[in-house]
Amino acid sequence: MFDIIIGIVVLTIAISMFVSLQTAAVPKNNVLLNTTLPPAALENPEVLKLAKKYKKTNLLILVAALIISPVLVFTRQISWQVLLIALWTAAVIILGSWVLSIYSNRLRALKQKNQWFVGPTHTVAVDTEVSRYKAQLPVSPLWFIPSVAIGLVLLGLAAKFSVYPGLVALAGVALHYLLYRLTAQSSARAPSEDTKTNLAWTKVALRWGTGLWVILATAQTILILLLTLTRPADIIIVAAVSAYVLFTLAIIVLTYGKIRRTQNLILTDTQGKVQVDEDYYWQGGNFYNNPQDRRALVEKRIGYGYTLNIATPLGKIAYYGLIIGVPVLLLTLFLVFISFDTADFAMTITSDQVEIHAPLYGYQFPTGDIQSVTTVTDLPGGTRTNGAATSQYNLGNFRLTGYGQSKVYVYKDQPPYIVIELPDLHIFFNARDSEQTREYYELLLENMQ
Repeated sequence: MFDIIIGIVVLTIAISMFVSLQTAAVPKNNVLLNTTLPPAALENPEVLKLAKKYKKTNLLILVAALIISPVLVFTRQISWQVLLIALWTAAVIILGSWVLSIYSNRLRALKQKNQWFVGPTHTVAVDTEVSRYKAQLPVSPLWFIPSVAIGLVLLGLAAKFSVYPGLVALAGVALHYLLYRLTAQSSARAPSEDTKTNLAWTKVALRWGTGLWVILATAQTILILLLTLTRPADIIIVAAVSAYVLFTLAIIVLTYGKIRRTQNLILTDTQGKVQVDEDYYWQGGNFYNNPQDRRALVEKRIGYGYTLNIATPLGKIAYYGLIIGVPVLLLTLFLVFISFDTADFAMTITSDQVEIHAPLYGYQFPTGDIQSVTTVTDLPGGTRTNGAATSQYNLGNFRLTGYGQSKVYVYKDQPPYIVIELPDLHIFFNARDSEQTREYYELLLENMQ
């Protein structure tokens, strides 16, 4: 199953990158391949040829990434898999950005040659009339009430299930609400000299953009509620979460595609003249660097959502935080999983206490609490509450079929497995060596008596 999860993660990353970068070859408010052009130039044969070549090159990157991806499951250790996925993802991002930069530079050279300039290059255009009505354009934040209510219901069920589903659901709602606020607070940019055009253009972005986060917040809380109430097997959970990820990607692509197409139609139908040429401020299409613009987050030219304005204090903090934070996080995960992969589950057993030694999930309990000790040759099915479940071992807190809440410290496919029954808890344990497992079992029986 863990290989299936790795496959889903890799496929999701590859397709997301492909779809995001492919939008660079679709005009967005007169921007193509991260280059602002006058409407007539968008139909120029040389421009269309560049866009077509870029699309083919981007497709080749996707194919190459998928061909190479099987190397990620050559090792069975999750620590090295995490590291390989991080390196593979970085390579896909760097290669995709490099190819975009090449074609963007070619188009800008063509723009320079033909003098396809559309307006001032060091200006931030804002329509003050649109600013007055902007607060009325997003969907109401009251639509978050159903998702908050579901999160609170899940917290109310914590005594029966676990507190984690409720916390995860509410954290998800908070994240979606933050994205809603960022979308709603985007400034009233003026892509045209006509106020009616700017108002219609802004309304499309804010109404559809904020509605997107309301829908996703509701969908994720409903999914968590259903999984919590039904408690399906791990394979069903993986399938459900995978379907939700695909649903999320699909609705984001469809929503922003709808926004892009509608805004393009608005500018075309009204023949609104583009006011500003911002090419100077965009670095590779990924980051915006404009000290004259006070926004820390701006809508992406390429792909979906928002990016940083690294000329602002908040943008700088977030930018360098990402540069430093992501490698540190990945290194931390690598070291944590290395400790999981190399550790030996062990027991210290005395007449008074049993202590289980394991990374992060060590546990101890009085010997007098043991109600029974048995061995089984097959592990029961169930769901992981928190911990690690890899192709080699299960470690952490699980809810197992026929046993309920359990702590699990087992190497897979290495029976027997010791089952220790405590009040309201079962513990499953084995050592890497079956002989060592049997010695632990005998010692536990001796100290029970």
